[in-house]
Amino acid sequence: MKHKFKYFLTILMPWAIMFNIEEYIVGILSFFLQITVVGWPIASIWACKTLSKHYQKQRHEQHQEYKHQQEEEKIDDSPKN
Repeated sequence: MKHKFKYFLTILMPWAIMFNIEEYIVGILSFFLQITVVGWPIASIWACKTLSKHYQKQRHEQHQEYKHQQEEEKIDDSPKN
């Protein structure tokens, strides 16, 4: 639900989402695009793609962390001679 709301906000306020995910320069550019009515759809699409990449990066980091934990557990469970 949280992700759906953020995607909804990317359409309304693309610059706010960019600041939320700490893409400050892109947020400023999106703000200036949003000021012009013609640039608003471009900024929204850009924000959706950037948010999608942000979520993908988070999932990848979580997966890497999980794999690292599994490897540590294997090492801890191995028999000691």
